[in-house]
Amino acid sequence: MTIRGMLDTSVLVSGLPTDVVDDLGSYRSSMICRGELVQGLVVFRGDARRRSAADQREELIRTLDDLADFWLDFDRAASDAYGTLTAEPRRAVRPKDALIAAHAGAVGVPLLTEDAGFSRFPDVEVVVLPHTRSR
Repeated sequence: MTIRGMLDTSVLVSGLPTDVVDDLGSYRSSMICRGELVQGLVVFRGDARRRSAADQREELIRTLDDLADFWLDFDRAASDAYGTLTAEPRRAVRPKDALIAAHAGAVGVPLLTEDAGFSRFPDVEVVVLPHTRSR
């Protein structure tokens, strides 16, 4: 199956657009994004007021884990792309964003995100989606 795009953490936590849900088997996400989801889960669990958010995050991770081949491992090609992407020109970037952008670039698919900051990576095709919920 052809991969249509890589889903950034921002899209995963905001709620997937209908057209993505309808064709979810054609989309993937990086294990880096999974790590960000787990980070949020741990933070939510540490705050009794956010128990509902923790439950929702846990269910999201479980659901995505159940999808065959949804999570893409960060492999050598992704590592090389990260090194190249961040080497020149040196600029202020969030390391996790650079890892995710490099991963999408290495796979050769567009990165779907709600974060316009990914536009700082000109060698990566970025599709900025409208925010689907308030943060």
